[in-house]
This record gives sequence, structure tokens and C-alpha cells, in this order.
Amino acid sequence: LDGRMGPIHHMDVPASMAHPYHAMLGGGGDDAKAISLQLASAVVAFARTGDPNNDNIPAWQPFDGDSRATMIFDTETRLEHDPRGEIRKFWLARKRTQGTGADK
Repeated sequence: LDGRMGPIHHMDVPASMAHPYHAMLGGGGDDAKAISLQLASAVVAFARTGDPNNDNIPAWQPFDGDSRATMIFDTETRLEHDPRGEIRKFWLARKRTQGTGADK
């Protein structure tokens, strides 16, 4: 989908279960297999140790409200800080004007 739809709800489920043949993942192509391996290995590492880091992904820093380190699983899996931060800040500003008290 070339990122046109952004993250799609539930798309991570087949990949995290090492099932790269799901249509939303490209039907089992090389990219789907690589992403599935990376995501599944992170899920297994996290389940075993509480830490998703493993040899199949870049170093994954813990998330905090300042750096917002987020792993992007894609054809080039990578760690980004505050991805789509402009959009998050836009909605945060809207919440503040509506008096919800949300601050991050």
C-alpha cells in the first residue's frame, strides 16, 4: 500500500504471529516475510524477557514522553522519535482548547 493508509488496525496481528501471507502484507512477498520476521521476533523477545530487542531489528530504546522512541516496522524497519509529531501536537492543542486536561 506504499504507506498511503498509514497504520491499519489489526495489520500487526498476522505479522506478529509470523504469518506473512496475509493480503494486507503483500501476500507473502520478500518484504512481507522480512517485516513478519522482525515483528514476530520482537513480540517473542518481549514475551520472554520484557525487552523487544533482538538481532532482527535495530536497537529499540524504551519509550518516554520526551523522546517518544517508536519502532517503525516497514521495508526499512527503523527507530523514529515522535513520528507524525505534528499531527499529535495538532490534536493535543485541540484537546487543550476543549478543556480535557490532556498534556502529552
